[in-house]
Amino acid sequence: MIRIELKSESSNHRWLGIVVGLTVAVGAFSAALYTLDRQVSLRSMWGRAAELVSTPRAAVPAPVGDGGHQVMEAPELPSKSDAALRSLSLLAWLPAAVQVTTLTADAAGGFVIEGSLAGDASLVEALDSLRPYTVDVRGTSWTSPGATPASCRIVGEVVSSSGSPLQPVPAAKAERLFEQVGERAVASGLHAVHAGRRRDEAAGNGLNVFHLELTAAGSSAPLRRFAQDLAELGAGIRIAHLIVVSSPGDDAYSQVTISLDAVVLGSLPSDM
Repeated sequence: MIRIELKSESSNHRWLGIVVGLTVAVGAFSAALYTLDRQVSLRSMWGRAAELVSTPRAAVPAPVGDGGHQVMEAPELPSKSDAALRSLSLLAWLPAAVQVTTLTADAAGGFVIEGSLAGDASLVEALDSLRPYTVDVRGTSWTSPGATPASCRIVGEVVSSSGSPLQPVPAAKAERLFEQVGERAVASGLHAVHAGRRRDEAAGNGLNVFHLELTAAGSSAPLRRFAQDLAELGAGIRIAHLIVVSSPGDDAYSQVTISLDAVVLGSLPSDM
């Protein structure tokens, strides 16, 4: 028996549509490749891609010293800075009617002055007095309900030159250096001087950065003398952070917190 299956006319039309669609798609793709090849050589493009894939990247060799040993990168050490002294000097340039309650400064040059505007003092006048010595100085003032005078807050950066990294101090001389810091503070006119416990931070290559916090009391004049005297101790120590909080109505009893940085070659006794 011979079985003959007859496909419907609609099925033949469906297959014909699929064939025609594929033919049109292939033709369009071929035309696109031809157009692209006219603008950018496909052969050279594929050649460059294959070259990039097949060519291994050369490893960057580590620096080598004269003895053939790998050279280690020098650690980033704190830089010498007179920014704290310059920030203290700003207080002398403010109008007398600006009553400063808090000064915060750091070795990078940033400072914050908080206080009040007494009498006819204006924030604009205070900002103008600081512009020759600062960068991007700006401020705000406000009056609390039932409170006078107006409060103010001034922020900016002092104009200072970037110094070289602190010079490492041998461990045998570091203890005497920290003792001299306290002695200079007392000799400058500060009182109630107290040195807190130091903190150390490894900097690599046998170097350690020591942080020492010093608290004292006194006015801005002896504090400026201390900051100047500190520079005479050498290029191995700096004022990293400074906070001055004035007592209401008596600048002679301002509370001072001074954070010091020193780079030491070697280690110190932990009970220092």
